[in-house]
Amino acid sequence: MKKATVLLMLALSATTQAASFDDTARVLSVEEKTSQSTQRRQVCEDAQATSAMPGVGTVIGAVAGGVLGAQVGKGNGRTAAAATGAVVGALTGNHLGKGGSAGRNCYASNEYETRVIGYTVTYDYNGRVFTQFMPTPPNGDTLKVRVNLTASASR
Repeated sequence: MKKATVLLMLALSATTQAASFDDTARVLSVEEKTSQSTQRRQVCEDAQATSAMPGVGTVIGAVAGGVLGAQVGKGNGRTAAAATGAVVGALTGNHLGKGGSAGRNCYASNEYETRVIGYTVTYDYNGRVFTQFMPTPPNGDTLKVRVNLTASASR
C-alpha cells in the first residue's frame, strides 16, 4: 500500500511540472533609463587683481616718475632725469595696474553625472505586448524569451 501511494504521488508530481522553452520576440521599443547624481566640490583658480580702468597705472607712474626725476640734477641733467623717471614710473605703473599681486579665487561648484542604469524594453510575443526592465539593451530587433507553460485546472 505504501509503495502504491509513493508511485501515485510521483506520477502526479511529474504531470504538474511546467514545460519551458526559449523563443524569440519582436522588440518594439527600447528606452534608456538614467540616474543623475550631484557632487559638490571646491574649485580654486589663480586670479590677478585688475584695474577698473586699463592704462591708468602707466599714466600715473609716468607722471610720478617724471616729477621725481625732475627733482634731481640741473639743466639738461634734470631733463634726462625727468625722462628716465617717467619711463621707469610708466613701466612700474603698468606692472602694478595689471595686477602685480596674484591671488586665489575659490568657490563651490556642483558637478552633475548622468549614468545609464538600465533599459525599459517593450516587445511583442505571440500578439501580446510586454514591457520589462533590463540591465542591457537587446541586440537587434529581436529578443530571446523564456516561455513557461503550466496546466491550469478548468472548472
